[in-house]
Amino acid sequence: MEMMRGSGRKAGDFGFDPIGFSGPNADPALVAKYELAELKNGRLAMLAYSGIVTACTLTGKTTHELLFDTVAGRFS
Repeated sequence: MEMMRGSGRKAGDFGFDPIGFSGPNADPALVAKYELAELKNGRLAMLAYSGIVTACTLTGKTTHELLFDTVAGRFS
């Protein structure tokens, strides 16, 4: 039911802030900058993961095989 009513918090905000970046005395502009950076990093991670899945699907190799082939200089 909470999902239908809403919890009043931002998406992804679970209250974990051990360093206090978004505490009561935090600069709102700085908090917005960090939130945007986190969003961009998350999008980049999703894009990277989709590339890994695509490479594994097209080559039929596991992620470890792809990594070891790349390190050994075999690009096939």
